[in-house]
Amino acid sequence: MTKPLLSVELKRQKELDGLDLLSLSKVLISEACSGEGISESSFLALVQLFTIDEVLRSDQFHSITSAIWTDRETLSQDQSVRFADFLRSSQLKTISSGNAFSLCDMIANYYPEENARELLAALSKRADLHHAAEYSLSTLK
Repeated sequence: MTKPLLSVELKRQKELDGLDLLSLSKVLISEACSGEGISESSFLALVQLFTIDEVLRSDQFHSITSAIWTDRETLSQDQSVRFADFLRSSQLKTISSGNAFSLCDMIANYYPEENARELLAALSKRADLHHAAEYSLSTLK
C-alpha cells in the first residue's frame, strides 16, 4: 500500500477548487508517521501552503502547524533549516492574527530552543508577525 503524500493530496484538492486543511493535515501526519518523515515533494507542497492567502486566513490553519510540531521527525534536518529560511524570507502579510500566534507557537515548540529564539527574534521585526513572535519568545525558558 502506498503511503499518502501531501503533495498528491494538495494537487488533488486544488483541482477540485477548494482546500480542506484538516484533510491535508491528516495526510501530513500520516506521511510523517511512516518513519521516514515527509518526502521532498511533500515538503515543497507544505511550503506552498504557507504562500496561499486562503490558508493563511483559514480557521483550520492551526491543524497544519500542529501537524508539524507534534512530531519533530516530520521534517528532516535539512527540511527544517530550509523551512526556517523560508519563514524568514516570506511575506505573510495576509496571515490572520490568530494564525500568526499558531505559527509562532509551532516554531517555539518544534525547533530546539536556541534555533526557536533566533527565528522568533528575526520574525518579531516584521509587522505581520511582531506580536505573535514576541509572545512566543516570552514563553521560552
